[in-house]
Amino acid sequence: MLFYNEPAEELLGLRFEETGAMPVEEWSTIFKPQDDKGEILPASALPLVQTIKKQEPAHGSFWIRSMKGELLKIAVTSYPIIGRPHRFLGAVALFWKSVT
Repeated sequence: MLFYNEPAEELLGLRFEETGAMPVEEWSTIFKPQDDKGEILPASALPLVQTIKKQEPAHGSFWIRSMKGELLKIAVTSYPIIGRPHRFLGAVALFWKSVT
């Protein structure tokens, strides 16, 4: 993860200035993503990881524990960044607090 903005900081309970860029091994576990039954999700189940591996859009919703200790359900949509000539450059993930 190269960057997250101020609204994401509020949701995650952690300022970007405190973390800086994070490798997938860190950001995929730091917020303890879990399913509706409380089972920890593997990194491979997260939309952003799926987009990075398959270079195609992905969407999902799951629970995270913020750094403030709050259990939040979030929805995530990720999509690839494709440069020229059809070069995979990375991915973007948009996430928000889910209403359900």
